[in-house]
Amino acid sequence: MRTAAYERSAELEVVYQDNDDLKTRLADLNLKYDFEAINKSEKTLASIEEWAFNAKNWIFGFIGDLKQQFKCRLCHGGAQNLTTIKCGHVFCWECIKK
Repeated sequence: MRTAAYERSAELEVVYQDNDDLKTRLADLNLKYDFEAINKSEKTLASIEEWAFNAKNWIFGFIGDLKQQFKCRLCHGGAQNLTTIKCGHVFCWECIKK
């Protein structure tokens, strides 16, 4: 019976040693790869990408609004040879000449 207990004790000792080895390897990996920092970095990158996407959409919308404002009120032509009169309306020179 003592022999079986000694054998079981030796087996447990091996298991405990393996467990300690695994804990040490995990700690080494955690030092090498700071997983928490990686997760934070990934979240930060995702929020920056979302901000950039929203900023790009806002800029394109703003440019579209500007293009609408800088069209001739008569011929709706593009932003070439435009002038603004005293009241703030924008016209192209061809329409003013008419």
